[in-house]
Amino acid sequence: MQPLWLRWIRGYAAIDVRGAGIEALINAAYGKRMDAWDIRRNAQGVTRMNVSLRDYFRLRPLLKRTGCRMRTTGRHGLPFLLAKLWRRKAFVLGGLLFVIGLYMLSSLVWDVKVEGATAIDKDRVLQIAKDEGIYRMQWKFRLRDADTLSRELQSKLPEASWVTIEVYGTRVVIKIVETTKPDARELRGPRDIVAAHDALVTAIYAEKGKPLAQPNKYVRKGDVLISGVIGTDLVAATGKVKGIVWYRTTASVPLQTTYRTYTGESFTRRYLVMGGRAMKTAGYGSPVYEQQTVEQERKIVQFHGIMLPIGWLKDTVRETETTTREVAAAEAEQAGLRYAEEQVLKGAGAEAAVIGKSVLKRSAENGEVTLNVLFEVEQSIGIEQSLAPAP
Repeated sequence: MQPLWLRWIRGYAAIDVRGAGIEALINAAYGKRMDAWDIRRNAQGVTRMNVSLRDYFRLRPLLKRTGCRMRTTGRHGLPFLLAKLWRRKAFVLGGLLFVIGLYMLSSLVWDVKVEGATAIDKDRVLQIAKDEGIYRMQWKFRLRDADTLSRELQSKLPEASWVTIEVYGTRVVIKIVETTKPDARELRGPRDIVAAHDALVTAIYAEKGKPLAQPNKYVRKGDVLISGVIGTDLVAATGKVKGIVWYRTTASVPLQTTYRTYTGESFTRRYLVMGGRAMKTAGYGSPVYEQQTVEQERKIVQFHGIMLPIGWLKDTVRETETTTREVAAAEAEQAGLRYAEEQVLKGAGAEAAVIGKSVLKRSAENGEVTLNVLFEVEQSIGIEQSLAPAP
């Protein structure tokens, strides 16, 4: 008895047999070692069976001898499949060309990415990689061994302590570990710490040098706070001096705010993406909105972990409308104060803190509130200034 897969490869036919000599027909078929199986008779007296393609034609003389009639009900197996495909040459050729094209597209490098480079210029790395044969639209089989390419790139990048190249499908990733250099120690000559602003000193911490300023004393910009002159010696004064600095600033806030909201109307456009081209497959005849936002979602086909240059793109277009809201004068004033304070602190430094503020003048005209505000800010007021040695 042949296995079913072998019968499928050789081909077989399903037949219905009628007549009084069916038993004689079956015995004669087995006597000639014909391959017939799955023999069964239904209630109407019809015998159904499967017979191999080779023995299908050998069965006809036996039918004539036993007085039986045969009707073919099905053709199965590889020979019939090939015959059907042969009648559809264009379809088979198109499928074959699609598989070949997909294989060729997956054999190209579609993206080269550099990871880990912060101090090293990525464009320079990509140019060096291109000189070594790593670039977009390069055949993957033309790339040299990854270890060899890594050594070549590292020899041309002295700033890198380690370079490796990894291939993920159609993407080549160049991973770089940069050389860590110790911070260059600054050569510090004799210097004072002087006031950067007119201020009221609140605290002074002298690590090296002679403190000249005192808390609760007013100093002007350029006054020496910590001197680098100690007797006849000149040192680089270090320390921290904090003081209160006054800032006068102006802030304007509109009495109307405009923002966008969704109306609930939307539609979807879909595209088939191959390489750098996209073909629309859905979303024809979509409405045109006066105001809209577009959300994109892209999916890439993966085959056994390989990113193929084919996928789908989905655009969700949502209709929006512009809404205007009136703002109360008190609310606008508070928003203006917050904005002005943020701007002052941004320029005063990380350790700065507002300890007082007062609105000197406020006005509401031309659809906006304008504030003139005075801020008292406690911040670091000392900066270094070189001290020329005495002649």
